[in-house]
Amino acid sequence: MCIIPELALAVRGHKFQNQCAVQNTATPLPESLSGLIERVTFFDEDGGFGVLKVKAQGHRDLVTVVGSLPSVGAWYAQGPFLRAVRKLGWFWVVVLKREDMEVFQEARQLSEGQKPDADFADEERGRQVQLWEVKDLGFSKEYGQPVRVVRSEEKWTQTRQQGGRRQRQPRQSLWVWAASAELDGYPARMIYQAGHRRWGIENKAFNELTQGYHLEHCYHHEPASMLAQMLVLVWAFLLFSAFAKLHSKLIVLEKITAKALAQQINLALEEDLPWEQWFQSG
Repeated sequence: MCIIPELALAVRGHKFQNQCAVQNTATPLPESLSGLIERVTFFDEDGGFGVLKVKAQGHRDLVTVVGSLPSVGAWYAQGPFLRAVRKLGWFWVVVLKREDMEVFQEARQLSEGQKPDADFADEERGRQVQLWEVKDLGFSKEYGQPVRVVRSEEKWTQTRQQGGRRQRQPRQSLWVWAASAELDGYPARMIYQAGHRRWGIENKAFNELTQGYHLEHCYHHEPASMLAQMLVLVWAFLLFSAFAKLHSKLIVLEKITAKALAQQINLALEEDLPWEQWFQSG
C-alpha cells in the first residue's frame, strides 16, 4: 500500500505567488512575490502558517518566505492529477478545502445529522475526534472513479497568554479528506491519520533528509543511478530513525539528539569493534 499525501510529495516546483513576510534577503523585496517553491521548511496545518524556500524571479539565491498559506493543502485535489497518480498504481489521500466542490457538498449533506462512525481521543495530538465517512462518491468527470470521503470534527483546549495571564480556550477544527476506493477496506481512523501525516512527512522526513542527509546533492547524473542513490538514502534514514526511537535509551530519555547519535555511529564505523559490541552500546 502506498498513500500519497498530495502536497508533501509534490510541492517542490509548484508555482508560488502570494503576499507574505520575506526574510534573509540582501535587497528589499516587494510585498507580492512570484517564483517556484524549492522547499517547505515548516508548515502548521491548523493555522496555515508556513516557511518556504522560493526561487524568486530576479534573485539568485533562494528567498525565505514566511506567512499564512491557507490554500496549499488543496493544490493537487484535482481529477487529472489524481488520475495520473492512480495510473502509477498508487493509492492516495487528499484534503478537500474547496467547499464549492460537488463531492465536498455531497459528503457533508449525507453525513450531517448521522451518528459518527468513529469517536475517540487522539492522545498524540491531544484532541477529541469524531469521524463520518461516505463511500462511492463521484470526485469529478476527469477522475472518473468513485472515491471515499472522511469528515473529521476535532475539539481541544489551547492555552494562550493574554494580558499577562494564561487562559485556556476551547478550539475546534473541521477536516474533509477524499481517499481512493482501494482504501475502502481500511477504517476511517486510518484515513484520518494519513491525512494529518502529510505535513509531518514534509516537516520531519524531507526537511531532515535535505538538511542532514544531503538529499538535494546529485552524486550521479544517470537517471537509474540517481533513483538508486535516493532510495538508499531514504532507506538509511528510515532504518536509523527506527533504531534511534526503538532501541536507543539515550534518545528515549532525551539525553542525546538524533544528530549526535548519528555522529557517534559514524565515528564507531571507523573503529575495528567486535560485532557483538554493536548490540551492547545503546
